[in-house]
Amino acid sequence: MDCNNNKILPIAVLYGPNGSGKSTILDALSFLTSKILHHFLVTSGKQKFLVNEVCIPFKFDNVSKTMPTEFNIVFSTLKAEYDYEMKILGRNILYEKLDMTTKKKERITTNTLFVRNENE
Repeated sequence: MDCNNNKILPIAVLYGPNGSGKSTILDALSFLTSKILHHFLVTSGKQKFLVNEVCIPFKFDNVSKTMPTEFNIVFSTLKAEYDYEMKILGRNILYEKLDMTTKKKERITTNTLFVRNENE
């Protein structure tokens, strides 16, 4: 499949030995999806359908377990590439940003669709 002059496959496969983190990646994507949908439903007045999940941090050491968890996902459509960032600590989204990059002929344009900080 050709998307924005990049060859991409319409399917992805995770493989590796036991304990290598395959399930952790899927859990993170599931959490991210749930968190995004939760905030969408809250703003549309349907909060009762989802519970606000807590993000359990990666506990590599004593310092990292108190730091925000950061997500960054890039996805492409036939018209644009999107870069979504989120920083979360517990139930609180500290930072969120969505950029869209389009290419028309030889001109590449990146627009920030939204930025949200914790107090906004």
